[in-house]
Amino acid sequence: MQKVSLQVGDKLFESITAAQEHYAVRDCTYRRRKSRGWTTEQSLGISCPPEAEYKAVNEWFKDQKIPTRVCRDCRKIFSLSEENFYKAGKPHCRTGYQKWHHSCKSCIREDAKWRSRLARFNLTKDAWHSLFDAQGNKCAVCGTGSPGANKSWHTDHDHTTGLVRGILCRTCNLGLGFLGDTVELLKSAVSYLEGNVDEKETTT
Repeated sequence: MQKVSLQVGDKLFESITAAQEHYAVRDCTYRRRKSRGWTTEQSLGISCPPEAEYKAVNEWFKDQKIPTRVCRDCRKIFSLSEENFYKAGKPHCRTGYQKWHHSCKSCIREDAKWRSRLARFNLTKDAWHSLFDAQGNKCAVCGTGSPGANKSWHTDHDHTTGLVRGILCRTCNLGLGFLGDTVELLKSAVSYLEGNVDEKETTT
């Protein structure tokens, strides 16, 4: 079977994952850039990002005389403040100056989320997205396309074996947890609901 080749610039790659690894661009960073309409080359950091987007934002910051920094991951321009960036390291012993992270808070949190999933479930980003794609990008239980109030999908796993079972919305994940994550309690809840339905039908 012939391998599919992806051309990026003057190089050929077997997949976008191989291109990400070659250019040292994280998957979450690549996806975020693509969602904003960037080309593949711009998302991989080998060509300049959309000029109009930067020009408009940069001019506003200059007019306001606000110091800025470009996040090295998402390539967005932010004001250099604790609202957008974390401080890095310890303050200088004499001047008190403290360096800033090169990645914005949003990108650091996103990276921490994937690191946590890898450590807790031994689940890589590619494996997680493959599982979610196989579910149709919906909750595996109720079929909703919305993750819920916290806007984050939950990785459901067997608490005994630790194996991942699927990706759930917040409501379904909490529901399984409140019912003890056991088939017996779930069947009991179904019987209870079906019994109440039968009673209503006989009284009407």
